[in-house]
Amino acid sequence: MNFIDQVYVALIYVGSELYKHIHIIMGVVLAMTISFLKASKDKQSQNWGENILCGIFAGIALTGITVIQFFIDLWFNLPVGMVVPTSLIVGIVSGVIAWHGTEGTINLIRNFKGGDSNGSNKS
Repeated sequence: MNFIDQVYVALIYVGSELYKHIHIIMGVVLAMTISFLKASKDKQSQNWGENILCGIFAGIALTGITVIQFFIDLWFNLPVGMVVPTSLIVGIVSGVIAWHGTEGTINLIRNFKGGDSNGSNKS
């Protein structure tokens, strides 16, 4: 195999691996876009660190959801034709994370696990 063939094989392999997790990649892009558009709508200056962190948070959340979906498929006998709506989950999770921003998402997680917004834990 010459160099061009090796590059082609590598691109095919990388593309096929990325396609397996395209919903996570699209969720990251969606979260970054929503964060960008929300800042533009509110006439705030663009904070690219905030936009990228929203994408990272969305990627982490969607990876966790993908693992949970895998275990649900593995452990339970789902009826034939029953599909978990991955695109709906991607849109909801990415939208919520991007709309609240990184600070709002951190506060949401703290309140969900039982702590208040200033960092102290009730338990």
